[in-house]
Amino acid sequence: MVQQDEEIDLALAELFFVSRGVVAERIQVGKTKTPDFRLHRGDEVVGFCEVKSPQDIFAERTLRAIAEAPEGQLGGIIERGHTSRQYRCLERFARTASGQLQAANPTHSVPNILMIVNRDTHSQHDDFVEAVTGYFGAHRVVEKTLRDAFPEIDAYVWADWSPGGEEIERIEGLFRHESPLKQSARDLLKLG
Repeated sequence: MVQQDEEIDLALAELFFVSRGVVAERIQVGKTKTPDFRLHRGDEVVGFCEVKSPQDIFAERTLRAIAEAPEGQLGGIIERGHTSRQYRCLERFARTASGQLQAANPTHSVPNILMIVNRDTHSQHDDFVEAVTGYFGAHRVVEKTLRDAFPEIDAYVWADWSPGGEEIERIEGLFRHESPLKQSARDLLKLG
């Protein structure tokens, strides 16, 4: 499914950074991969940010699978494998974003941030934490974590739309512990 609210999500990201005293300058789409934003404080580049948005397509895909089932047969979607569809979605976003961020920040001299603006009512905050950290509560549930798999990304930001889609209900950052830019990312995002 094509992302339908990209401009709204990018504007939301800009407001998020403005509230932290950072200007998010949109990078023009060109022939090479680039992230969405170059982040500035004054004349200084302080980071880069790519915005991705899981869309609420699970129910749509399920209904389509049921409708397309041959007459007299049941249709639907079955989860398979050791990772959830939410993990696979976030992993796909991180893989794409890591290439975009690396292209814009090849020396990795400032923090790279992946912001997830969640519009998928079947993806929850706990899915994000599980995918990034590998933990659900105190239990390790995922062996391969996003923050280990993609060292180009220093921080992951989760922004959850409210059910009515009018405002952000929850925003949280998770950081790559081994990153030498972890503290810079914390200072930039002011999320803890």
